[in-house]
Amino acid sequence: MTKLWKAVENRVAKEVGGKRQGPVGKTGADVIGSDISVECKERKAFPKWLDKAMEQAESNNKPIQVAILHKKGGFYGDDLVVMRFRQFTRMLLDTRKEEDGKEVIL
Repeated sequence: MTKLWKAVENRVAKEVGGKRQGPVGKTGADVIGSDISVECKERKAFPKWLDKAMEQAESNNKPIQVAILHKKGGFYGDDLVVMRFRQFTRMLLDTRKEEDGKEVIL
């Protein structure tokens, strides 16, 4: 039986058009062969504050919902952007369609 973290990496790789690289530790991405660098982390639960931040962003009913994570005293350009994977893959697909010169259907 496949370990859950392996299944997560395989599913993510499929969705972003890449391939699971396997256990490489800190030396490489979990997913290769795609135009993005992907590191997958599987956890039983996310911190409650993070779930609440996403719920708040989603409650505003805008086309794109993100939570911005900023370290106190940190550089804003280093902040993290968190969004739902389904929305991310739609945006990625739309970007690829635009790059291929195809019509983008939103």
